[in-house]
Parts: sequence; C-alpha cells; structure tokens
Amino acid sequence: DNNRQSLGGGGGSSGGGGDSGRYSSFMENRAKAAAEKKRGTGGGPGQQQPQAQKVAQRPVSAAPAAVKQARPKIELDKVKNRVKTMTAEWKELQDEKEVLLSFDDFGGDSKLLEEFAGQAGNLIIEDGNESALSMLLVIVKSGKLTQANLETGLMDCLEFLCDIKLDAPLAFVNFGKMIGGLLKASAVSEAWLTNGADKFFGDKKDEVLEQVNLSR
Repeated sequence: DNNRQSLGGGGGSSGGGGDSGRYSSFMENRAKAAAEKKRGTGGGPGQQQPQAQKVAQRPVSAAPAAVKQARPKIELDKVKNRVKTMTAEWKELQDEKEVLLSFDDFGGDSKLLEEFAGQAGNLIIEDGNESALSMLLVIVKSGKLTQANLETGLMDCLEFLCDIKLDAPLAFVNFGKMIGGLLKASAVSEAWLTNGADKFFGDKKDEVLEQVNLSR
C-alpha cells in the first residue's frame, strides 16, 4: 500500500507538473500575442495608443463666377461719334461679332437706336461711306435694329435729302444704295419710302427713286 501511495503520489506530482508546464506555456504565448498586438499598432509597452484624429478639411471655395460689369450707357449726344468710331473699327477688322458687341452698348433704348440709324444714314449719304453701309446692314440682319427704329431714325435723311445734295453731289446715289440695300433686307417698307418721297422729294422724286431701284 505504501508503495502504491508513493507511486500514486509521484504520479500526482508528475501530473501536477504537466499542468503547470502547460499553464506557463499558455501565459507566455498570451504575453507574446499582447506584445505583437502593441507593436502592430505602433505602440510600445506603457505607451498610449494615438487615437485617429479627424483632419479638418478646408472648404473648397468655388472659383468666383465672372461678373459681367454693366458698360456705361451711351449718351444721346455721343451717338454720332460712336457711329464714326464703330465704322472705323468695322472697316479695319470686318469682325461681325465685335461690331455687334459694340452695338449692344446702346442697350435696346429706342431713342438711342433711332439716333444710331439717323447718324449712320447721314454718314452714308453725305460721305458715301461704304463701310458705314455694310456695317449698318450687318446690324440690321442681326435683328438688333428693328424696322420701326430704322424708319423713325432715317426720317430726317428723307426730309433733308435735297438740301444735303447741295453740298454733297452724290447724295442721291448714296441714298439710293442705302435704301436699296435696306429694301432687299426687308428692313424698311415700300410704303414708308413712297410716303417719304411724296412728302419731301418734290420734283426730285423720280430721280431719287431711280437711284433706289438701281441698288435693290
């Protein structure tokens, strides 16, 4: 019996030693795992792991929209000079887009548009300025000058045509080219021309209308 107890005790001691070994191995493995975990997150023993911080992003400001600045309105007494300037630029550049952009400065004001038509008409009749005529036709075809603008603005040209001829011998010829071009573009009416001729041309009516018919 004592031998069995000694063997049994020894066995128990051996069994206890095995359990102790396994426990020690378990604890070592656990410590290693904990150390590896810390190294994997960039921390060391006793170091506090940094918390992820949100980076404040600056709001992306949109590019400022181009602000179209209102161009100063043309004064009525400045229209004559503006017509001459536009005619000179048109003669040099022949740029339809540019001349229409310049014409936009009149802003759709009927008084200014009528004055523009009258001043362009005077330049054509008195000086025979072909650039002024071609520029006028470009603007007319764009629809920026209406029939009402033209017929009202050119009325003085009809009324004083015979007087202008005293100083400008080719006034009837130049008038005929202008009105013939406007009639072809359907920019003025036959009735407007006929009424004006009856009222203002007197005995020169047939001579003037002949020049118009040559150019239509």
